[in-house]
Amino acid sequence: MGIKRLKQTIWRVASVVTVLAIAGCSSQLAYRFADTAIEWEVDNYVDLDNAQEQRLSQRIDGLHLWHAQVELPKYRQQLKQLRDDLANGNIDQQRVTAVYEQLWQLWHNIQQRVYPEALLLLPQLTAEQRQQLLTNLQEKLDERREKYQQRAQQPVAERRSEQIDEQEERLQDWLGYLTNQQRQLVADNVSQRVSDTTLWLAYRQRWLDEFASTLQAGSEQPDFAERLRLLLTDPAQLRSAQLNETMQQQRQQQIAFYLSLYQSLSERQRQHLLAKADDYLILLSDLIDEYQAK
Repeated sequence: MGIKRLKQTIWRVASVVTVLAIAGCSSQLAYRFADTAIEWEVDNYVDLDNAQEQRLSQRIDGLHLWHAQVELPKYRQQLKQLRDDLANGNIDQQRVTAVYEQLWQLWHNIQQRVYPEALLLLPQLTAEQRQQLLTNLQEKLDERREKYQQRAQQPVAERRSEQIDEQEERLQDWLGYLTNQQRQLVADNVSQRVSDTTLWLAYRQRWLDEFASTLQAGSEQPDFAERLRLLLTDPAQLRSAQLNETMQQQRQQQIAFYLSLYQSLSERQRQHLLAKADDYLILLSDLIDEYQAK
């Protein structure tokens, strides 16, 4: 099973960022079929026999139900609080920083919950399956590296223009038409952004190398469980000091950007944003009610 990819897929489907990024009915549909999507994703990395597929399906179903019943109410609570703070003007640097910390905690909850499932399922892979998994993970990482290298060859102005367009499109979905001041904020944010892709790819390679070493050594090794736990619940240990510093700079820049953007909102944009948040609160409540009944 492609556990690194599995983690990423769960995060995309389950995190509040995803809940806020997909529109209405499609959000509900995506979440309801998240377990199936994860199983399809795993199929791209390793061929399982029927018994393994059945065990995987059962574990993913359990993980999906846990997330819906335990984690989604946390998302709703935090979104409701953020919505109220937006409505009452209680947004400052401390509040924006708290939102970032809450998102990371939600992700960490998933990491903690995925680990025991991986500890159960990974040792059941044959030597051939382990090698197939590692080969496919490496190929995907190589493809990502090649894609980055190709994009790096684009003229800087062209690359930044694409990034500005992408960010403006996302913001317009939440705020409506952007003012010239807000477009300038976006342009400044993109131009000031420090790229960490090279450092991030190196970190991903270190993670994969350590994962390969752990998997190939076998679950019989006395430190297998601890090594796997660290890889899945504390992967940041493998980041370089330079990457950590760059990520911190990026975080502070994004906090400042979103705070400036919030302060620039017109009343019409504020109401647009609140209405959008209300829509997703309803969506979350519908999903919570549906899964609590199971």
